[in-house]
Amino acid sequence: MYLQIALKVLPHGILNLIYEDPGNYGTLDSKVKVDPVTIEHAWTLYITSSHPVFNLVPPAFGVFIEECYEQMGCPSVTHENVWTLYHDVCSMIKEHMGVIAIL
Repeated sequence: MYLQIALKVLPHGILNLIYEDPGNYGTLDSKVKVDPVTIEHAWTLYITSSHPVFNLVPPAFGVFIEECYEQMGCPSVTHENVWTLYHDVCSMIKEHMGVIAIL
């Protein structure tokens, strides 16, 4: 009998360094920085909250995910912590699989 272990490796290390200083790794900094006021303006002009794309997650599951996020303390999501937060939410979902099946 063999023991199987599943490992998940999330982006880390060198990718962060390339993001922070692409010139040191022979790449160009192609980030486009946009003023948050401009983003807000575009949002109000072009985003319709009733658009079907915003209804891809069943409402009950959306409420469940929001409750998970609140249990985590509603941390700000940044490029440094997004994968950790994603992993934490996935762990919470796995802990509550019976509840999710009902949703």
